[in-house]
Amino acid sequence: MAIPGNWKLHYDWDSDGSYSTESITFNNDGTWSSSEGATGRWVHIEGMFIFNFDASTPRTIYAGLVASGSVTGNMTTFAGLNGSWYMLKEGASLKVKEGASTKKTAGAGRDLSGQQRKAAADGA
Repeated sequence: MAIPGNWKLHYDWDSDGSYSTESITFNNDGTWSSSEGATGRWVHIEGMFIFNFDASTPRTIYAGLVASGSVTGNMTTFAGLNGSWYMLKEGASLKVKEGASTKKTAGAGRDLSGQQRKAAADGA
């Protein structure tokens, strides 16, 4: 499966079911950018997909397995914050089990790199 293109990333810090969604574009040159303004580098080797951030403190990395229009995996800041994520290539469909919730939440107030969102940090 080709990675370059537009994807929808669903990420959940602490893996508690509180997913946030982000649009992300992976470029042919191994760089990426998100709708939140984050940027970084990515690599896809033998079905394993990894991307990191140009500027994040603590250092954040996402790693996952590629399978027909989707990638699923885990992420870490290497400073005690971990989570799970999946992403779907633009145009791919998601089949939801009958009765399953598709509710989107604020993702515990953390952005894509694991940093507190301003509103969450301010208590708003």
